[in-house]
Amino acid sequence: DAETVAVQRDTPGSPLLRFRALLAARRSLDLRGPLEWLSARADPIIAFARTGMICAVNVGDDSATLELPDGEWFVRFRSSEGVPASAAPVAGSITLAAPEAVLLSASAEAEETEHRGRG
Repeated sequence: DAETVAVQRDTPGSPLLRFRALLAARRSLDLRGPLEWLSARADPIIAFARTGMICAVNVGDDSATLELPDGEWFVRFRSSEGVPASAAPVAGSITLAAPEAVLLSASAEAEETEHRGRG
């Protein structure tokens, strides 16, 4: 029963609530503009940037560090914790556990866009 929606919707940190948090974070970001790869083909982290947003996934077996573009970045979602409680900026690099995914934005406040309905 632990895998049912009825149980997961009331369980903090459940896969259902983390997935819903990821979708909400993604919808709050402006995803227009060209896509730029931030990682090389052989890297354990697959990462791309798009108009003030970074998506990174560690698909390796160990923790790995991603060098970030210049500026401050704010974690909008982290698969290990869902939506972070604080929006402390990250600069220079970010370390991802294995496996882990993050969404970062260039601004402290997520922006509502005309693309909100897209998932």
